[in-house]
Amino acid sequence: RELRRISPDLRVLLLVPEGRRGDVAKFLEAGADATLAEPFFPAELRLLVRALLRSDAADPLTGLPNRGAYELGLSREMSRAQREGRTLGLGLLDVDRFKRVNTNLGYRAADFVLREVARRLREAFRVTDVVARWGGEEFAVLLAGLPKDVEEARARGTDALERARELVRATPVPAMPGTEVSITVSGGLALYPQEADERGALFDKANERLARAKRTRNRVVTADEPDDDDTGA
Repeated sequence: RELRRISPDLRVLLLVPEGRRGDVAKFLEAGADATLAEPFFPAELRLLVRALLRSDAADPLTGLPNRGAYELGLSREMSRAQREGRTLGLGLLDVDRFKRVNTNLGYRAADFVLREVARRLREAFRVTDVVARWGGEEFAVLLAGLPKDVEEARARGTDALERARELVRATPVPAMPGTEVSITVSGGLALYPQEADERGALFDKANERLARAKRTRNRVVTADEPDDDDTGA
């Protein structure tokens, strides 16, 4: 907090002793840009420092971590999942029919909607999860520390994404002062390392499931499903 007071533009990376991992949320709330739990690999530290020096960590519209911060968090959490023998979930969430907001109400209203959706997503997930704005109306969330068992990890990841979907849908979203709109989101989930063992494949799997969810909207897809044409319906 003192560092933030003296130099608000300073990038702060905290190395967290193994016995203090429970304090990670406190460190982030105090103003740290990132944390790295000990023991860690030197490559993790280099990646973190390089990313912090390369770009600002926050998306200017929503205040969420931006795409660069997401990439940074993904590298960190993949390494941690590998080291600890746990599962990392990557969730992708997309605002349904967002172009209608732009077309009918204008870009200013669309910005109001994105800021409120971002606020609800922050509320829906754990403080230790990384919720980032991927781009446009799409958000990414890193669900760290899921169980090693794939079905248990999928169940917990599904619960988290469904909770976020319900929170966004529950009440109309302010589009501008005096105007509210009903907003829903669709989501897809992929698990590392069980379903994809590298970052590109992990994103592709989550994005593929998001695309399937977007076919009917306001739903979450967290496992492979047969195509509609394969159901015999």
